[in-house]
Amino acid sequence: TISINLCNVQKGTLVERLWENKEYRPPWLWSIVEAIKAIKSEHPDILVMSDPVGAGSERGPHNCKECSKTVANAIRTFSQTQDLRVLENLSCDCKLTWELVKQLDDLTYGSPITV
Repeated sequence: TISINLCNVQKGTLVERLWENKEYRPPWLWSIVEAIKAIKSEHPDILVMSDPVGAGSERGPHNCKECSKTVANAIRTFSQTQDLRVLENLSCDCKLTWELVKQLDDLTYGSPITV
């Protein structure tokens, strides 16, 4: 069994200080969807589970306001059923933003980008 526990921002922690300084962002839910798909495709007999605690809040793992709840619920449903089809038809305009952020992360090694 692989249990994927996504980070959220707790009060009084280093993560909170980084988050307040715009040096940390909780994970995108799109990232966990892709991780689950990759793990399950390569190792179909392994149970892959995740319960994205705090999903949809700015302190928890999130995408945009329009899709965070739907994607988080799909991740939870997948964890119960292990059926990858639950994750197949998820889409939202913010997925393109996530793709662009991933490309920038490859160039900046995760360093914050300021304008």
